[in-house]
Amino acid sequence: MAKAVSQAFKDAWTNKHGARIRLSVQWQRRHFTGGVYVYLPAYEELDIDRWVTEIPSVRKALDPVFKSVFSISTVTLRVANLFNEWIESANAPSVWARDGVAVNGYFPPLTRFKIRIGVIKQDGTTEWATYFTGYLIDMKPGGHKPHMDLVLAAGTVRLEQTPVSEIVDVYALEDTQPAVGDNDIVDFKTTSKGVAEITDVQVNAVSQNQGSDWTVSNLDDFDEADVSIRVAPGVGDTVKTAGTKWKQDIAIEDLVGLIYDKAGIPPGERAIEPVIVPGGISGSKTIDSEPEWAAGSLLQNVTETAFSGDLTLKWVVFDDFNDGTLLTPVWTRHIFTAGGTQSNPGTFLQTVVQDGDHQIRTIARARTLAGTWSFDVTVGLSGTGTGTETFVLPWADQGFSYTGYGIRIDHLNGSVSFGRIDLGGVGATENYSGLGALAGFSHSAGTVTYTISRDAVGEWKVYTGTTLRLTVTDATHTVFNFFRIADFTDPGSSLVNNYDNLVFSPAVLNPATDPVVLTAPRYESEEFDLLATPSSFGILAINEILNSGTTAYETDVAAISGGPFDGFVAISPSTKAILSTPRQYFKIGADLTGQFNTSGDLEIPRIEKLVADFLITSINLAVAKMRGKRGLSYVQRLARASDYEVGVSDEDVHFFRARQNNPSVITLDGDNFIIDVVDWSPGWDRVRNAGEVNYLDSYVARYDKDDAGEAEPTSERRFERKVETDDLSDLFLANDLLLADARARLIYERNFQPKRRLVLKIWLVPWFELGDKVTVNYFDHPIMKALFWGDPLTEWDSPYFGGGLPENVLANSLDMRILRIDADSINARDPRGITGTIEVEEVLT
Repeated sequence: MAKAVSQAFKDAWTNKHGARIRLSVQWQRRHFTGGVYVYLPAYEELDIDRWVTEIPSVRKALDPVFKSVFSISTVTLRVANLFNEWIESANAPSVWARDGVAVNGYFPPLTRFKIRIGVIKQDGTTEWATYFTGYLIDMKPGGHKPHMDLVLAAGTVRLEQTPVSEIVDVYALEDTQPAVGDNDIVDFKTTSKGVAEITDVQVNAVSQNQGSDWTVSNLDDFDEADVSIRVAPGVGDTVKTAGTKWKQDIAIEDLVGLIYDKAGIPPGERAIEPVIVPGGISGSKTIDSEPEWAAGSLLQNVTETAFSGDLTLKWVVFDDFNDGTLLTPVWTRHIFTAGGTQSNPGTFLQTVVQDGDHQIRTIARARTLAGTWSFDVTVGLSGTGTGTETFVLPWADQGFSYTGYGIRIDHLNGSVSFGRIDLGGVGATENYSGLGALAGFSHSAGTVTYTISRDAVGEWKVYTGTTLRLTVTDATHTVFNFFRIADFTDPGSSLVNNYDNLVFSPAVLNPATDPVVLTAPRYESEEFDLLATPSSFGILAINEILNSGTTAYETDVAAISGGPFDGFVAISPSTKAILSTPRQYFKIGADLTGQFNTSGDLEIPRIEKLVADFLITSINLAVAKMRGKRGLSYVQRLARASDYEVGVSDEDVHFFRARQNNPSVITLDGDNFIIDVVDWSPGWDRVRNAGEVNYLDSYVARYDKDDAGEAEPTSERRFERKVETDDLSDLFLANDLLLADARARLIYERNFQPKRRLVLKIWLVPWFELGDKVTVNYFDHPIMKALFWGDPLTEWDSPYFGGGLPENVLANSLDMRILRIDADSINARDPRGITGTIEVEEVLT
């Protein structure tokens, strides 16, 4: 941003080209008091006539590729040193000698020097513009020559050696995972994530020695650190760690502020802008795999393993019989006479009592060859009668013939077997193949939960409770439609046979690890960190297979990790728009409902993929890992990653800001400031039409013409594919994907078109700063803008005579950005005619 000078200053400078110019050199010395080094409260004027012989040349430049880092070379200020006045001493005649303020003298290192250029305006007053502010980092005597060279560095010197690895949070003793030993476990995890260092490991409140007793790994990572203890803690022994962790989930601008604090740069000497990604970054969170579904904070009666990559119901309730009547699905009831002979074959009742004899209950198609069934059976095992009860599992052929598999329970002695039924009419003798009784089990009076599973190749497993009783492979029957309970008991029996909690899962489940859940199917995702508050949410894109079932979706948000959350808000049923208030932390909820269609078929919905879209303009770093880093290089890396500008102004104000896009500062042409064109380039060799950002070693973010939807002919077609790679592996973690994506996009957008460059020899403009926009007009030979008398190119017989204003000029009202300023040295005794060289690049809209 150009220095603020008055129009009178500009007019005087423009009209005089260096006449009526004054120079000033000021300094601000340091001394030791109260245990610290402090500066004098204000700058003092250095007698330029007595001391200064030459104002040095100054070189300022933006980094060549990304043009975001402002750098200023060291400069050498030459001063008179006839009597060694500039040698450090507490005694006169040294300029560092003690006085009433600095009782022990002044300390030369990091003394501030300010060089100013002044213009005497028409009213006789002088207005000043700061030309350079620097810190004394070295002094070089002139040998036998009576001068001293003062080596000055720009204000970034205060950042160069600042150890930012000390910017951490301390965490006190906390439980590990697991929190106690068991005489076997030696590997423990910290509770804290992003751990930088572990300072203490305690077993039963006794600190252990690092190296001999424990080692640590997985530091500097978004996940927990791993602690390995050489001797396994005993059963119940507590294990705790303490240490430091990197700043986490932190805005880039806040981290820059902490670094400036560490470097001793107070708020009054810095200007930090919030990081806003130009145009915003389209982000998304996707759930489409078993591990991602399983990471959810709530999986209530849903499973991610039944169909690979899909979420579906874990247990579907066929009927729980709680009210003694059937609501859904529709069961049919068949009444039998003694001996199992069918009567009233055409009678189909629509209700069924919870208990009772002589009935067949049929449930409609399960539509799968693999899955798990669970049901409760209560039998009396007493009274009269010789009949048996048989519970026939799926899959029986439709009609009154049995073909399938089932549990057979003898009412009188409790013997239980599992077998296959090979064709048999109602009332006929069941033809069990005798696959086997349940090992070590017989059904005593009371209720038993049976769970039977079958996989795709016909392996059956039968459980009572959670105990596996039988494993057998039989795939004889593969076409199964129905699910029946067949109860054959003599009419005169006093037995009471009840059925309850009849449920099905399309997955092959183990009741020991997947107990029956009769609650409504509900899924809630893990908490997603969007890295910053989105400017807006988009839609929730849904891939699902409803199978006549239904699903419902909601989102919930919070400002801080762990909540409090605002509460779930349903997405728009028509547009699928996410209606929650944009906040940084986000999760998705889904409800699944199975249905029985009009044919009585069981239909179970499956969710294959969810993608939540959002637009984000500000981004947080997941973990600010800064081991071994120094302040200047780290801030510069953050600026490049954000496409921001970072540097220090001539007034010694540190800035971290968005790229300047201010109006043109001035028009440069051959009539005012341009002396000559030193170099010109069309910029073809600087085209980069694909951006790649490497981070966390194995991850790469890419952006090119396809992502941008670039119109034909594309830059890649015109100039071939040219990739610019930025390696941010030392800065980004895997979950900083948005930052890497943003960087790749900006590399493309900044560089996919050629931009002309000019190197101009000019009369120096003291209010110029790097990044300023200027308008350039320059018409070079062989075509001239104006007709100059006597110029051979303007003779009447010249081919260019009378050609008018040409198109192929070097620059015609061209907006360009200043990339480099080289100011020539100034004779302090005669400061007229200040010149320099600037490099400018075309600004494209």
